[in-house]
Amino acid sequence: MEQSTVPRIAVSKVASGAAFTTMVASSFCVASSGRDDANARARPLAPNLLPVLRTSSACRAAVPGPSPVDERDTDARERGSGDVSADAMHALIYHHAGRRRHSCPPCLLGLPIRLTLLSIPSRLPEPPRDQADSTMATTTSNAAVGFPDRAVPMRVIVCGLHRTGTMSTRTALRQLGFHDCYHMATVLENIDDDPQQWVRAFEAKYEGKGSFTRQDWDRLMGRSQSCCDLPSALFSCELAEMYPDAKVVILNREADKWYESALASVAMSIRPSGIVNILKRLYVVLLDPQTRNWMRLSRVMTRLAMPFDHAAERDKAIAWFNERYAEFRDRIPAERRIEYSVQDGWAPLCAHLGVPVPTVMDETTGEMVEAPFPRVNDRATFQANAKRRRSRAIARANENVINQVGRVCAAACVGYGIYLAWRMRLGGRS
Repeated sequence: MEQSTVPRIAVSKVASGAAFTTMVASSFCVASSGRDDANARARPLAPNLLPVLRTSSACRAAVPGPSPVDERDTDARERGSGDVSADAMHALIYHHAGRRRHSCPPCLLGLPIRLTLLSIPSRLPEPPRDQADSTMATTTSNAAVGFPDRAVPMRVIVCGLHRTGTMSTRTALRQLGFHDCYHMATVLENIDDDPQQWVRAFEAKYEGKGSFTRQDWDRLMGRSQSCCDLPSALFSCELAEMYPDAKVVILNREADKWYESALASVAMSIRPSGIVNILKRLYVVLLDPQTRNWMRLSRVMTRLAMPFDHAAERDKAIAWFNERYAEFRDRIPAERRIEYSVQDGWAPLCAHLGVPVPTVMDETTGEMVEAPFPRVNDRATFQANAKRRRSRAIARANENVINQVGRVCAAACVGYGIYLAWRMRLGGRS
């Protein structure tokens, strides 16, 4: 015998390591007779996991995208062992609590869902994600789906400009459990929303247009426990003041090496050379909204915060680089920061952040040894990823052209049909 649908509200306060914010989720829980769907049964997970909404099989079938639960963990959960892989754990968390994958939660679609209250540790294993390449994706803000603007505390601020080892540092921080690390790759993942917010931040700081408050920063980076790389590095001092409990890492590189690396990578992607590349850029800017978002941020950032021609003004670029690091050291207290480079490895970074050095098992001896420090996104990798992003932009532009041509043809056919009808019924009268 079926029972009526009853609205329920579940509230769970998260307390783990650092202070977590309260997450509130409302849903409709439908009770039914007989045996429950096997996929909808509450499955025990490891202790200390964040509250997660887990949908029933009917709900998951109706929501686009893969199920947040990895099938290979089903047996372990049904045995009650509490063993859940890092992939499944992160799929659950990022699916519902921080990665903004869908425009609205299942409960807003009127789908039956079951609510399971779990608890999550403040630091989690690294989520399975391509660390060097980023996919442009449409997202919505946390506020739009009922989550607080800051879902996790800001714990680490990396004062590191582009091409100083920021992607390797981001990977290292995620390996140490600081999820997520806001990076230029994050901007590209949220290309429909984040660039506009960064434009506001640049205009507020450099032109005095409006303001960019703590609430704005929480809305922009509220799902990140750390940040590095452009554009956040250009606001490192403001962020350090905004989040006084966060530890600071000054990520160093020799100015000459930085200049050569940036010239061969970032500068080329911002200002393409050659008539063919310029025409391709113009084509995608005109026909691809995501590229327009990126180009607007790029223009504002270079005009206000990086006012030099990287290719033609080497001395000015290096002077700008040195000035930024001098500002980091002048405005951030020495007791909060550490001078660091990726060549230093794990020891000084882990000591400053108060976390153990990660270890792995040696396949030869079977003993636990220090994990290798990540080395990712070198010059060749950066150029390959930039080329792939340009190809995707051209593909999106081509698709938009086809769609527009189709609309024009459809409108022309409708217009011609109306004309023929008029001619046959009215136009023939004298």
